[in-house]
Formats: sequence, C-alpha cells, structure tokens
Amino acid sequence: MRVYQPYIKIFAVGLALVSLCSCGKVYRDFNEAISNPRDVKKLNLSNKKIGRLPASIALLYNLEELVLYNCNLYEIPREIGQLPKLRKLILSNNNLTSLPVEIQYLDSLRDLSLAYNKLTNLPPEIGKLKKLERLKLDNNKLEYLPPEVTQLKKLRYLFLNQNELTALPERMDKMKRLQRIYLGRNHFVELPVGLFELQSLIELDVAFAGWGLILPEVICDMQALEYLYIDNSLVVPACLTVPANRQLRVFYRAM
Repeated sequence: MRVYQPYIKIFAVGLALVSLCSCGKVYRDFNEAISNPRDVKKLNLSNKKIGRLPASIALLYNLEELVLYNCNLYEIPREIGQLPKLRKLILSNNNLTSLPVEIQYLDSLRDLSLAYNKLTNLPPEIGKLKKLERLKLDNNKLEYLPPEVTQLKKLRYLFLNQNELTALPERMDKMKRLQRIYLGRNHFVELPVGLFELQSLIELDVAFAGWGLILPEVICDMQALEYLYIDNSLVVPACLTVPANRQLRVFYRAM
C-alpha cells in the first residue's frame, strides 16, 4: 500500500504535538509542578500532609484545577488569589478555620469545596466569585453567612448541612439560579421568605435543620421543587399532606 509523503509528515507533526502537550496531565508532586509552571493545569496533592500551601503556588498561573483533599491544611496563603484561570478548588477534609480575602480574585472559579473543615465564618468577599456554580460548606462550624453570599448569581448547588447556623441571609431570592440547597442538621429558628421564592429550586433539605422549624405554605407554590427532605419535628403546611397536581417527593429522615 502506498502512503503519500504529505500524510506521513502531518502524522509525524501530530505525534510531536501530542508528546509536547501536557494538557491532560494531573501533577501529583508540588516540586515537579513548580519546575514546569507554564504547563500545569491540574494539580492534585490529596492525602499529602503538607500543612500549609506554599506561596509559590502563584507561579502556576495556568492552573485550572487544584485538589487539596485531606492535606492537614490549617491555612491558605493569600497568593491563592493569583490564579486567574482556576476553575475548581477542592479544600475538603482539612483544618481550615478561615479563608483569605484574596479568594475574591479567583474570577474563573466555578466549583469550591470547603466541606469537613473548621470554618466559623466566611469573608464577605466570597460574594465576588461571580462565576461560582457549586459551593460546598457542609460539616463545618459556621454560625452565620455573610449577606454577600446572595451575590453569587450563578450558584446552582449550595451545601450548608452539618453546621451551627441559626439564620440565612434575607435576600435568598436573589440567587435565582439556585437548584439545590442542603440545610439539614443546623439550628435554624426560621427560614427567610426569600428562600421559598426561588422558582428554580429542585431539591431542598431541611431535615433536622432546627427543632420545631415551621415551613410556610408558600412552599407548595414552588413549581420546580421535586425533592423535599424533612423530619418529624418540623411543622409542615397542610398542602404537603394532600395530593398535588405536580410531582413532589417528600422524604422523612430519621436520626
């Protein structure tokens, strides 16, 4: 079979480009990553007990995904804000008690996971993450959320279960794209009316969100709501106990 010379050259060039490109590579060693700063787009240091992320992380200016799961982190350097292309940041299962305000400069961030830490508060600057779509804050020690959280207009998933929360910001209705919110196992006294004005909400978890918590009747007007998680201590409106014209699944959770 005859193979034409131009196709051989094109094939050879293609192989060369593939060998040079590290687009899909996940770096798992920090020193290796720092030695190739321009090429690093994904860095995963999970389960490495590094304690503190080095300030030299700022050298990885093309970084898009940073996973630091279970790294015994107790502090995040302010240089984290110098990663303009970062889209995914996983900081779960660490010992973080606070976040640097410089996190506000992560303009490309879409996924932020801070679950299983020791956070008691969030900086108001978190509201400047305009592209954020997923925020995991479950299993912390949060006592309140700054009102600026409601500025996260593109947020679709919000995990707040297993904290020390007693209230939510009043203007939850501003988060019009929110589809799923998990509030279970907190200490809420009441929930803001704005929460029940979210017409895109598909899933709502309020199981053990607060003893004797009252759900308002307007919850039955949430046409997109499909999944509702409650417990026997909640006071629910009568409209949830009679057949409805739409599909709403109500699940009771036990301790």
